Amino acid sequence: MTPLTELLAGQDRWTGAACLGRWDLFDPRRDDEDQEHYTARVYRAQTICGTCPILDDCRGYASNARPRHRVGTWAGQPYDLNGRPIRLKEKP
Repeated sequence: MTPLTELLAGQDRWTGAACLGRWDLFDPRRDDEDQEHYTARVYRAQTICGTCPILDDCRGYASNARPRHRVGTWAGQPYDLNGRPIRLKEKP
C-alpha cells in the first residue's frame, strides 16, 4: 500500500475525496522518477485537489499530522519523505 492509501483506508472522514482511486498521483517522488515527471504528476494532483469537496479537511489533517504521515501531496501541497513541504517551479 502507498502512504496515502494506508492513511485513507477505512476513514469515513475522507468519503467524497477527489483523490480516491488516484493514489499514484499523490505519492511522494519515486527513486526512479525524474524531476520533470514528478512535477507534472504533482500539478495533476493539485488540479484534482482544487476540485475536492473536502479540501479544507485535508488541509487541516496535513497541517496537524506527524511528519511521517505527511508525505506525498496533501491538499495540493507536496511533501518530501520527511514531511517537509516541497517548493516546485511555477507552472509554465
